[in-house]
Amino acid sequence: MTLSNAGLAGALIGLGFGLVEYVLALRIIGRMLSREAGAERPEQAGVERVQALMRPIRYALLAAAFIVYPAVGYIVGAPFASEGK
Repeated sequence: MTLSNAGLAGALIGLGFGLVEYVLALRIIGRMLSREAGAERPEQAGVERVQALMRPIRYALLAAAFIVYPAVGYIVGAPFASEGK
């Protein structure tokens, strides 16, 4: 299997999309948590628990941004490569 320029372009587009999605998702989650924290004045133990629960979500979003979206972008972009014959 050879690498094609169209596939690599698709992978870069997928990477860009994944990074934008990662940043937006973390901002939305952070705003929701800060809004809840401002309304209830949580204890330190509660904040630590929420941060511990958020760790797997951050890892999943990061894996999607750096692995899944570029792979899908390459798979979608590769068929658009011309054979050049």
